This record gives sequence, structure tokens and C-alpha cells, in this order.
Amino acid sequence: MQALSARARSLVRSPDAVFAALWIASLLAGVLVFRDFGLAWDEPLFYRYSDAVGYAYSIPEWLSGSFDLTQAYGPSAEDHKIYGAAYLLIARNLTGALRALTGLPAREVWHLTNFLAFELGVLFFYRLCRRWLQPAGATMAAMLYLTQPVVWGHAFINPKDMPFATLFILTLDTGFRMVDRLTLLPPAPRTRREPAPRRPVDTRWLTGLGLALGLAALLMAVFGETWRGALGDLVRAAFDAPAGSDLGSWFSIIARSRGLFTLEYYLARTYSLYRWGNFILGAAALGFLGALWARRFPQHALTLSRHLQDLFSPPPSWPSAGVPTGSLASTLRLVAIPAILLGMLTAVRILGPFAAVLIAAAFLVQNLPRSWLPFLPYAGIAALVTLACWPYLWPDPLGRFNAVVRHMADNPQLVPVLFGGRVYSSTDLPAAYLPRLLGLTLTEPVWFLALAGLLVGAVRFVRKDLDWHTWFPVLAWFALPALYVLVRRPAMYDGYRHFLFILPPVFIVSGLALEAAHKRLRLPLLQLALAAVILSPGVVGLVRLHPYPYAYYNAFAGGVQAAFRSYETDYWLTCYKESIGRLRSVGVKGPALFVLRQPAIAREYASGMWDVRPFEPDDDRTTPGSLILLTTRSNIDQKVHPGDPVVLSVGRLGATFCVVKQVPDP
Repeated sequence: MQALSARARSLVRSPDAVFAALWIASLLAGVLVFRDFGLAWDEPLFYRYSDAVGYAYSIPEWLSGSFDLTQAYGPSAEDHKIYGAAYLLIARNLTGALRALTGLPAREVWHLTNFLAFELGVLFFYRLCRRWLQPAGATMAAMLYLTQPVVWGHAFINPKDMPFATLFILTLDTGFRMVDRLTLLPPAPRTRREPAPRRPVDTRWLTGLGLALGLAALLMAVFGETWRGALGDLVRAAFDAPAGSDLGSWFSIIARSRGLFTLEYYLARTYSLYRWGNFILGAAALGFLGALWARRFPQHALTLSRHLQDLFSPPPSWPSAGVPTGSLASTLRLVAIPAILLGMLTAVRILGPFAAVLIAAAFLVQNLPRSWLPFLPYAGIAALVTLACWPYLWPDPLGRFNAVVRHMADNPQLVPVLFGGRVYSSTDLPAAYLPRLLGLTLTEPVWFLALAGLLVGAVRFVRKDLDWHTWFPVLAWFALPALYVLVRRPAMYDGYRHFLFILPPVFIVSGLALEAAHKRLRLPLLQLALAAVILSPGVVGLVRLHPYPYAYYNAFAGGVQAAFRSYETDYWLTCYKESIGRLRSVGVKGPALFVLRQPAIAREYASGMWDVRPFEPDDDRTTPGSLILLTTRSNIDQKVHPGDPVVLSVGRLGATFCVVKQVPDP
């Protein structure tokens, strides 16, 4: 008994106790509210994929003689086969166990499963933060991440992007710890070699090339829109040109799949390549002009070089092919769990190898003696796990994986997106799309803290109080995907749900500022007040918007009421649950309930009370008295039966997410 009491006291006194208490409280809060969330757009069919994927692993089916792998993809095979089933293979078993335990419908239990996976990610996110932050800073950073309404909302309703973000955190945490232990025995001393004398270089060619690139970059900046328009006109003409003409033949060679995609797709691809060309040209011009400056003013360049070497010392050293310390078995044990997680991550979304890039970067920037050989079993195990968790790859692993990479890189999804009061195509969004949404949908303190954290980090870096080797992959975690979006501008829709995985480094950097502030505020009461001020916008937002917290917009947008009709809010149709529940409670009846988008979700809640039918604007089959359930996504509700009376609307804080109209008598 005394031993148990001593153990309890040690847990309470643990530096991680505050985080543990808050994490448990958040876990309990989620368990209390998970049933309130409605089904989202992608959920029903994705869970059908979960039900079907077990077929691929059934030994009796393999031996039946009629095995057909396509049956493992579910009813939406063309969409789901390009996603691995790593998360579903685990979550389906947990969901089944929870259903047996609770007796709740599968759709509700899946929300609990998704939430539990998210909470696991928060736990590992705190552990990841502890690599750089003290317990107080790591706790506030993790809680700030957890209480973001957009994050909390997706934690329940998003079985694709949020599990990917969670697995991304787990993969990086275990991968960075693996890198920490990949060290060699001390190498033999090397003799220092004096650098060879440098011969004078003729800089005339460098001057000419630098000036030419600079002039080209200037012309692109000045006449960029004109040339962009000309390229668009050329693509339109080539797309419409007869196949036998010179222009049509040229286009057929470049676009071998022209019959599969629309003109808008090829325009988006052309504009994307044009932006990449601008970026590469500008970067090359700056590089050559910098090299020219270094040749022209060698003394200044030498001074700058020495200053940078001092700042970034010790510089990275090349890894060797030496034998790691320990046995082969210990090396395999070291890489096994990180490799399994990387394989699972890739078998959730094709972006998984980006985590391996960050882990490799953390390995390469080190100055310690180390061997790259353990990365061979690391990559091999990860590849095998990916293959095992992704049935679609089995017939042709390399060919199909490459095909998925090409498909996802193009992402030819043409979806209307409401942004800044205007409806765009998902392939033609302005460059400000991601930065503005990040600024408007995270709580007010986040970006101030992130900028302050960068400043604190810069000061500590100059003072040699911060190891840049370990922070480099953290900054790259956010910067590289953000730069990709700004330059490449891939098709985007549903907010930035596909890029939720880039949010954690923002909060890690914010933790630097929070930790510095916490140290200055020595009084516990002031430290508590700081935490309350930082976390309260998120907590208040997710409570007031419940169960639609992912529709949150901060005060810089004027709140969700001001964002309504200018930006997407409940774009995933979770309002269908409340809409049909309220229709039932108020007794509104009609011969049929027509649903513009995803009528399958409405059927889940209608329970036979209405004849739920799909609504096709081009084939309107409504009759007097019919009900029409509409989402306000892309303001489509204003275009469908605009004169019909609204009998019910669902929303929060002045924003409407769903409306039900009734067709009047003639």
C-alpha cells in the first residue's frame, strides 16, 4: 500500500502531470460528445471500404477460385483503391469491439474511434514537443493544438486526413529517436589536407548569365499575366484543334490522355508549370547574381562566409557506410517500429514518404559519426508494410504505386470553392488561398505566438542556445509543403483538410514563445492566466460552434457570421443530421425529401420517415409539397429553387449551414 501511495505521489509530482491531467480531461470531453457529430461527406463510402477490405486478406476467398481483388475496394472502388487501408485495418477492429461494447450505430462508433486515434496523436505530439521544450512550454503547445476548433472538429468526422496527421506525428517522433541512436564508434583520426590554391576565374560569362537571368526574371514579373494569358490561349487552341492538324498532333503528343480530362484540367496544369518556371528562373537569377557578387567582392564574401560558418557550426558531416554499434538484431529492433509506422503512413496517403525525407534530413544535418546502412532495412521494412496494407498495389507494386503518385500529383478534382466571396474552380484558386485560410481559421493567438517563437528561436540561435540541427526538419515540415502549394497550386477544396499534417510545427515553434513567457511570469497565478488567455479562444469557439467546430473563423475574419457567404463553413455536410432531426421533431412532412448532395447521408438519419431522393438541378422532379435539403456550400442554396420558402435552417452564431425548402403549390 505504501509503495502504491509513493507511486501515486511521484506521478503527481511528475513534470508531465499537468499535461496528463489536461489530456485525460480532453479525452473524457470527447467521449461525452462524440455522438453529437453528423456524418461527413466522405464517411459512408469510406467506411464501406473498411467493411470490404477484409476480403483481400481472407484465405478462403483466395482459395475459392473466384477471388476478385476489386471487391476489396468497396462501392467507390475507383476512388478508394488509391488509398491504402492501414488505418482502416486497425480502426475497423477497434470499431467492431466498441460497437459490441456500447451497442451504438457504426456511424457513431466510428467517430469515437477517429477521436481516440486523434488523442493518441496529441499524446505523441507532446512527446515530440519535449525534444525541444520544457514541460510547461510543451504542455501549452500541445493544448493549443488540441483546442483548435478546426482540429477538434476534424478529429471526429475525418477518417482520412486526421489519421494521416496523427500517423505523421508518430512516424516523426519515432524516426527522430531512431536517428538519435544511429551512431558509430569513434572514427579513426584523419589527416588534415590543405586546400589546393584557387586559380583566378574569368567572371565575364558569369556576369552575362546572371544579367540575362535577371532580365528574364524581370520581364516575367512585368509581363507575367500577359504571357500567362497567351499560354492559356495556346492551350485552348490546341485542345480544340483537329487531331490531324499540326497543333492537334503536337497537343496529342504532350497530352496522351486528352480524352480523359477537361480543358480546365490542362489549363490548370499549364499555369502550374508556368508558376514553377517563374520560381526556378527567379531562384536561378538570384543564385547567379549572388555568385557574381561573391566573385566581385571576395573579401566581403569571405567575411559573410565565416560569419555563417560560425553561426551554423558545427557543420553537418557526411555519414559513412561503417558498421553501426551493436548487433544486427539490435539495429533491426531500432528501426523496426519507425519503419512500420512509415509504411502505415504511406498506406494511408501517398504523401507518407515526406516524413522519411524529414527524418533523413534530421540524419544528414548531424555532425556526429554515424552510418547510413540502417536506412536500408528501414526503407525495406517500410516498403513491405506499405505493400501489406495496400491491396491495390499487390498485382504490380511499383507500377501501381507510380500511377498513384502521378494521379495524386495531378489531383484533377474540379470542385467549386467559395473563397473571398467568389466561387472558384478548385484548380484555379489564387495563391492567397492557403495563407489566408490558415490566418482566418486558427485562433487569434496562434500566428502571433508562431512569429514570436521564430524571434525567440533566432535570438537563441545567435547566442548558441539552440541547436539548429534538430530544428531544421521542424521548419522544413511546414515550409516545404507550404512552398509547394504556393508555387505549384494544386487543386484544393474542403478548406485545407489535405494539409492538416503541416499544422503541428506551427505549434512547436509557438511553444518557444510560450516557454519564454512562462519563465518570465514566475508567479503561478500569472502563468495560469497566460494559459487561460492563450487557450480560451479555442475552447470558447469549439463550445459555441458544437458540433460544427471545424467551421470556425476567428475575429480577424469577423467570426463565422461574417465569413458566411464569403468562405466555406460546414463544407462536409455534417448539418444533415441536425436538419433531419429537427424536421422530425417539428413534424414537417412532404411527399419526398430531395437532397442535392450525398443523399446517402440523409438516408442514414431519415429512418424511413421520408422517401429520400437525389435532386438533380438539370432533371428537377420535385412536386408541390416536396422538401429539398440543401447545403450552403458554395452558396448553392441560393441557386436552387430560389423563390421557395425556407421551412427550416440549421447553423450556428449567425451562419447557416443547411436549409430545407418546400416546393409551394402552383
